[in-house]
Amino acid sequence: MSRPSTGLRRVPATGGVTSVAGGVAALLATSLLLVGIAALVLGLPGLKLRTWLVVLLQITAGIGTLPAGPLRVFNPLDVVLLVLTAAAILGIWQMLPRVSRAWLYLSVGLPLAGIVLLLATHIAGRSSLMGAGFVVSLVMLRDRDLRRLGMLGVVANAILFVGDLGTGDSTQPLVAVVVAVVTSCCSRGSR
Repeated sequence: MSRPSTGLRRVPATGGVTSVAGGVAALLATSLLLVGIAALVLGLPGLKLRTWLVVLLQITAGIGTLPAGPLRVFNPLDVVLLVLTAAAILGIWQMLPRVSRAWLYLSVGLPLAGIVLLLATHIAGRSSLMGAGFVVSLVMLRDRDLRRLGMLGVVANAILFVGDLGTGDSTQPLVAVVVAVVTSCCSRGSR
């Protein structure tokens, strides 16, 4: 009697420093987001512990008070999050050996280019995280074993990107339309 498949490919234990560093980076990025959410829930003042993702959550959920233009405030944690994302993506590529290096360079390069934009403008550049997420998710769609994870990544990055666009006053009708389209496509696909 054979064991049922989990649907995930077994990654060799000798993934090397890159995969270990990528896993550590992913854990640190997750911890950074959880600390920011905890600071939001506990009502700690200031934006110092909150990355832009947590500020987007706060804006969207309407929780607490924010200073004027909270996404225009430069937060060094945003740079840290982009670096950790690039490192985590680099670790993911150990699972995708049949993929062109161009996709690797693009997906790792987007968050790093986002850092330059963020330092120059104090607002632009954060969306490069979603761009990198889209690239990785689309590459995963090509792999039979990772297709479902790739679909989840595409939907998650689309929702995050729409949320990022939706923080401006003039784009809210556009956000409503995009969310409705994404939701209807996802509900049809699950039937």
